[in-house]
Amino acid sequence: MAKEIKLSDGSTYQVRDVSQPSITPRGRRLFGTQRRDARSLKPEVIEKFNQGLREATVIVMNELAEAGPYWDGTFRNNWQAEAISGGIDPGSKGSYPYKISNIPNLEPSKEVASRVKKIEISNSTSYAPYAMDLQKGKFFRPNFPRSGKGRSPLGDAKSGTRDHEVETLRGDIALGAGGSQITAPLDWYKTYLDGGALRNSVTRGIKLGFKTK
Repeated sequence: MAKEIKLSDGSTYQVRDVSQPSITPRGRRLFGTQRRDARSLKPEVIEKFNQGLREATVIVMNELAEAGPYWDGTFRNNWQAEAISGGIDPGSKGSYPYKISNIPNLEPSKEVASRVKKIEISNSTSYAPYAMDLQKGKFFRPNFPRSGKGRSPLGDAKSGTRDHEVETLRGDIALGAGGSQITAPLDWYKTYLDGGALRNSVTRGIKLGFKTK
């Protein structure tokens, strides 16, 4: 019974074993014995596994919110989870810090347990690819106008200079004196995905789901 978390850049992480959860490298799909084994799983095991996936999702969403840019709080407060298949309850719209009630419920029936269930995590802001350092842009007016309330972020920021003649990644500034500011380091999103934090959080969430009564 493969369960999958998908991120908005297309990265997917699957959990294969309900007793000792493990996660494959990005993009690898798991088939075989787990599909057949699902038919013999007890409903309460399926339910706990689904709960574990929800626990993992809320952990990941909160960690993404904490790791990413937070200039005025808009980006941080617009992470969302969607059930791609097998959803029976979409969950409620939330903001940081996210709660389990913001995460969709998955179909618990044994008849469909062998299908891959996906929960996709994404950020609903129009500028998400720029905030995640996945797309280059020109980070000055009128391209990325800031609120009329001022240019200061709600929290600590690092200052420096940016090359305004070419498109750059959001976090690509030369630290030091200068008028450019960032509230998350360059490539924070890729670091979270590839540095082990995502893998650990998914595993922790699955185990937490099996501990719930």
